[in-house]
Amino acid sequence: MPAPHRLRGPPTRVIARRGLIREAHENTLAAFEAALNAGAHGVAIDVGTTRDGTLVCFRDEPETRRRLLGDDDRPLAERDLGEVRALTLAQEIRYPAGALSYRTRGVVARLEDALALLPRAATVVLHLAPQTLGLPSAPSYRVPGRTAELVERMGLCDRAILISSDAFALHRARRATRGRVRTAYQWADSTSPVRAWEERGRSSWSLREGFGRSIDRLKTSGPARRLLGSATAAAIEFTALGVDLLHDLSAAGALTGTFTLFPIELSGLSHGLDGTLQARILARLVGAGLDWVETDDPRWACAVVDRGWVGALEHV
Repeated sequence: MPAPHRLRGPPTRVIARRGLIREAHENTLAAFEAALNAGAHGVAIDVGTTRDGTLVCFRDEPETRRRLLGDDDRPLAERDLGEVRALTLAQEIRYPAGALSYRTRGVVARLEDALALLPRAATVVLHLAPQTLGLPSAPSYRVPGRTAELVERMGLCDRAILISSDAFALHRARRATRGRVRTAYQWADSTSPVRAWEERGRSSWSLREGFGRSIDRLKTSGPARRLLGSATAAAIEFTALGVDLLHDLSAAGALTGTFTLFPIELSGLSHGLDGTLQARILARLVGAGLDWVETDDPRWACAVVDRGWVGALEHV
């Protein structure tokens, strides 16, 4: 019997990370629409806020602001909605893997407009804004609760999931809706579990057992359950090592429900993995019951999910 917190629908959903960025600027309505037209089961959206409390689709951190806005990199949380709506995104965007050029200059979208765009069957993964100040008066502090309230008001609780590496942010999201929204804790730094798993063959039984027990405590203890919610999401690097780690932890019951891998770029440009290896890794995770995969290439990811890695490569 499936766990009550697992997503309904296909065994593995292909989620377009920030939309289809090869077609339109990241986190814009055009990018979300292009991703859904390309066959993605849903989209992952970064949620930010303006100073006056309007939720927007934008990852409000320095690197993203420099990439999209150039020299005008003041945080969106320090601007009113009118100023944010007047911003235009650069026509050429440089990523570590290369530059993308667009025909038009994009604009920052309201989260409510993006959610209204989604068809009834689409899943939406909402990455909550990184908190800049811990004060309740800070705009970013109120993002989790306002996002959860918007999801509930629009009737999306059964197909939206809020994700964050801040357990207290997830707690505020659930408290705002009396537990009606789905949340997942993101392991933002996979270095420690990866290193521990890598050393498992050379470690004593007690060390391996201790590692497993520490993760199990994270999953089962009362305070942790209240903070983290009903699922633990693992942000593990998309490598063969990361895949083996996820497979082992999920088989041992250390991970429950949904977990996600990102960033995943199936062209292999950003991390040096060739497409064949990535397809095989993804197919293996799908076979292990992966709930969703965030990807910059939803067409190919859908092919792997639907036909397996061999079938997907035959249609490249």
